[in-house]
Amino acid sequence: MLHWTDDLAVGHPTIDNDHKKLIEIINTFLDQSHSADNATLMNNTLKSLLNYGVGHFEREEQIQRETNYPYTAMHNREHKVLIAQIKDMANVYFIEKSRPLNTASIHELNNLLKIWLIDHIKKCDLNMREWVDPNAEDVKD
Repeated sequence: MLHWTDDLAVGHPTIDNDHKKLIEIINTFLDQSHSADNATLMNNTLKSLLNYGVGHFEREEQIQRETNYPYTAMHNREHKVLIAQIKDMANVYFIEKSRPLNTASIHELNNLLKIWLIDHIKKCDLNMREWVDPNAEDVKD
């Protein structure tokens, strides 16, 4: 299970609350992946991530524009890659049905979720803290 810790906070309440919701989606998947039907679980998780993720990225990108975050374009490209990965996985398993739904598919989604959230937050989102955190010292100039 993933746990929200202060080292994941970017300091903006909207972004941090969205990240907490994403952790909740991931934890639901992790909790149910031991007993739930793979197809239903994966389908629901991918839908939730896609729907909530798109909204989250839109909110985050709006905040970046409002705060003049200098790496907005690069960050937005990262968001597009993450959304494309979710869409690709959904396509492979539920549209093309070119790969079986089994334990390996659950592990694949589990690995993607860790990259999707924790790695993205730690490697990308935390870089914008000094721009989006209203309590950060003004060191942008």
